[in-house]
Amino acid sequence: MAKSTKTTKKKQTRKAASKVKVARVKSRKAFKSYKQAIKYLSEKTDYEKEKHLRYNVTTFSLSRMEKLLALVGNPHKKISTAHIAGTKGKGSTATMLAKMLESNDYTVGLYTSPHVVSLHERIVVNSEMISESEMLGLLNRVYAPVEKMAKVEPPSFFEIMTAIAFMHFVDAKADIAVIETGLGGRLDSTNVIRPKVVGIT
Repeated sequence: MAKSTKTTKKKQTRKAASKVKVARVKSRKAFKSYKQAIKYLSEKTDYEKEKHLRYNVTTFSLSRMEKLLALVGNPHKKISTAHIAGTKGKGSTATMLAKMLESNDYTVGLYTSPHVVSLHERIVVNSEMISESEMLGLLNRVYAPVEKMAKVEPPSFFEIMTAIAFMHFVDAKADIAVIETGLGGRLDSTNVIRPKVVGIT
């Protein structure tokens, strides 16, 4: 009986050690620094940098964006939005609208692209760009959902940034978010929203 008890204890110890090992492996995947998180993001497919881009349901897929947002709690459904689309002047129009709303004491999120100097220019609340610590926290939150989708439908750089923007606006308790379309029309990732108003430039 004593030998059996010792054997059982050894097995339990091995199982416990195995669980600890798995936990450690998982914890290593979390980003410990902003630089590490941004490197991960930059490795994702960035259609903004593609010279020749085919506009089709493979390259652009609302279902992929919807799946990613569902995995992070559908933040886009928790805020009011204004959607700005068109060929030229989208960013300027979106920025002006955000400023107008802000001047009337609204807490306003603004999502534009591409950026000129810093990635943080894309996600703004009341004229204040998202901080490095906020970006790091959000990338850590979105990491598991992105990896869950990676084998079948890997989210693109723009899709991840769009999800992060919605999450940030919810965290900031924005009254409304002004969203600029990014890479297309009907199948653009931002078209998952149901805006209160739409502007065409």
